[in-house]
Amino acid sequence: MVEHISAKKMISFLQSALLKQKSLKQYLHFKPIGTVTTQMESHLISLLNELDLNDPGSRFICKGMLIRIFLLLSTRYEFSLSSEQRRTMNWFMFEEISDYIKDHYATVTIKDLVNTFHFQEDYFNRLIKDKTGLTYSGYVQQIRLSAAEHMLFHTQKSIDDIIETVGYRNKGYFYKIFTEKYGATPSVLRRSRFL
Repeated sequence: MVEHISAKKMISFLQSALLKQKSLKQYLHFKPIGTVTTQMESHLISLLNELDLNDPGSRFICKGMLIRIFLLLSTRYEFSLSSEQRRTMNWFMFEEISDYIKDHYATVTIKDLVNTFHFQEDYFNRLIKDKTGLTYSGYVQQIRLSAAEHMLFHTQKSIDDIIETVGYRNKGYFYKIFTEKYGATPSVLRRSRFL
């Protein structure tokens, strides 16, 4: 799990929730749905036995067991967080979603977010609005326009290439929103930089 960036943030959250909160007597509380406690107990005992064995393949087996445990926790248990932990978790989720949007801003769609993060479309709109004050489309537009501005000043790309690179197909629409944001067309803004 540590091999993935998102997992690092999740581990950081879990460490914060389970270790730093220990003195406050606040914990993540997982409540089983139905009768799954014996399955969880079996997975935990297997994990402990494998950790104790510690042979060359143990690392990979333990990783697989942890994935099974987290899958079980996420599908067969309900969990509750304190309001502080919920805010922290929402912030981690926003960072993950924001990083994804920034990495794929030219082509990203809300469907991509749904397929990648497995939340409903509504969730992304609410989370982005809560953290930025912008709608999903407004947030993506802001990222695209910032990228276009950066390219204007730091590359020799033509304006048409920049428009296409940042993900716009309608040149007129791009000029309209760019001019609204920066108070000048891309070519005027580029020229003003060198005056």
